Amino acid sequence: MNKTIETFARTEIKRGLHLLDEDCQNRFKLMYTPPADKRDNIFTPDEVKRIKTYDVEDVVDAMRDSDLDIALDQVERTLEKRGLLAGFRDAIQKAEAADE
Repeated sequence: MNKTIETFARTEIKRGLHLLDEDCQNRFKLMYTPPADKRDNIFTPDEVKRIKTYDVEDVVDAMRDSDLDIALDQVERTLEKRGLLAGFRDAIQKAEAADE
């Protein structure tokens, strides 16, 4: 994946996740943190507790590049369902203007 696109996707996923509640962030962490045992894709209760303590930005930083597109899409759809997508897009425009 192009490094610029990768950086953009990670940044936008983080921005979107910060607009969502802790429950959404925890679900995201569970979806994008690989299980210790790759064979079964199942977390033990102790692993779930541990994963919920992770910083969501660290999870985004550790994600595989191949997951970025679908993760950004999922974050945007969740924001849209909760009526927060317009605010998310406004934050992107403000951040881009500040960078200029």
